[in-house]
Amino acid sequence: MDNTKRAFINRWLETINPSFNSKFTAKKIYAADTHLLVAPVKRLCTRTGSMTSINSPPHTQSATTATSSSSNRRQQALCPYRVKANLKNTTPHVTYLHESCELVPDAAKDVLTFLVNDDDTWVPEEEDVAKLLKASQKCTADMCNACSWLIDLIQPLLRTAIDDLSLEVWSVQTDTVDPKYQPRSISRDSYNRKISLVVGLPVNKWSSRYNAISAAMPDQAMNHIAHVHTGSRLLGVGVEVKAPDGNQVEAEVQLGIWMTGLVLWMWERQNKIVSPPPVVGCICIGDRWEFYIIYGLEGPDSMLSEVCVWGPLADLSCRTSSHRSTSILLKRLKRLFQYVCGEYIDTLSSSIVPSPGLEDVRSG
Repeated sequence: MDNTKRAFINRWLETINPSFNSKFTAKKIYAADTHLLVAPVKRLCTRTGSMTSINSPPHTQSATTATSSSSNRRQQALCPYRVKANLKNTTPHVTYLHESCELVPDAAKDVLTFLVNDDDTWVPEEEDVAKLLKASQKCTADMCNACSWLIDLIQPLLRTAIDDLSLEVWSVQTDTVDPKYQPRSISRDSYNRKISLVVGLPVNKWSSRYNAISAAMPDQAMNHIAHVHTGSRLLGVGVEVKAPDGNQVEAEVQLGIWMTGLVLWMWERQNKIVSPPPVVGCICIGDRWEFYIIYGLEGPDSMLSEVCVWGPLADLSCRTSSHRSTSILLKRLKRLFQYVCGEYIDTLSSSIVPSPGLEDVRSG
């Protein structure tokens, strides 16, 4: 080690501990490589109670502090609570409404009324309910992660509720949302905007509806997803799945941003004669199911200015914690899927193609 480095390290060590014997250090430490100084200095600082500059010389402390500060700001920016609060300042605004809000438009209220008034005679099979309840109990007892809940319970439950309706369940966990359908002020944010599952309309059972809608859209983009498969399908219900210890606010942010993309796509393609329909999203945290109704609001320039996420709605909340509650959830989902196959797809088609005049097979 040359004299300049030796003098520098001496001054550094004497700054930490003025009584330190630099000559002793020179004999014991200087013979070693400079990189080996970190451990002796750490031990020295621990004895003296000073840990202020043990990882780097004084001239690098400002850079370390700046990096730490930047990391803290980034962590705060990704906090779901902060993101949820900031979404109301995006374009379009994304607003989360409490279920008691009186400003909800009639179209969204009508969807809630339809879902609550269960006048359908469909009753799930006892064997199916027992299997789903057993899967829920096992996931709870084994403290399974979100992926296990999704595979073992959520997907089978959705398919049981679909029954003979012309719908399918697709995974969208890895599908990317087209950036132009993301709220603008966070389009460069790395926060997760993906959800777990979506219930949509298969092409082979809704071919006439697909033909009419695609004729009005040369790019053949049937939704806001940039994927060759799901990007060419008409989508209905979005579902976000988390384990029992999952963060509900984080799930609401994910669902809100993802469903905002779908609403943006609808409003971009509308014919200005009929408004796009409200869409429903679900959040599953363990055995708890919460339902949200999402809709767009028109601004002074007749463009989409705000997307509202109304919920969670207590009248629709369900669990898979008992045989009875699981049966109620299945009937609730069945009613929701009837809405998708009925008023939802009819209104969506009319908002894109003024007079579709189409009759599709709504059940298999």
